[in-house]
Amino acid sequence: RMGLGNTYRNVVSYDQSKQLAQIHTPTTLVWGEMDTDVPLRIAHEMKTLMPKSNLIVLEKCGHNAHIDNPILFYGTIARIISHV
Repeated sequence: RMGLGNTYRNVVSYDQSKQLAQIHTPTTLVWGEMDTDVPLRIAHEMKTLMPKSNLIVLEKCGHNAHIDNPILFYGTIARIISHV
């Protein structure tokens, strides 16, 4: 429990902007519209930085979209995988 807190702080405070711009693999970001832990504006920033990315926003879902609406979440993931 205590170790994860330190890890979380180290990861969250690290600016990954430069690394995101170097990702040229097609990437799909799946984000909860109501995410208060990592707001949707972050997803839009990431999408802008990643040249081959797209963003799927799950309506009425928060940070834990897989719990908020598992049918929507897993259906979205299945649709992404079926196009790979």
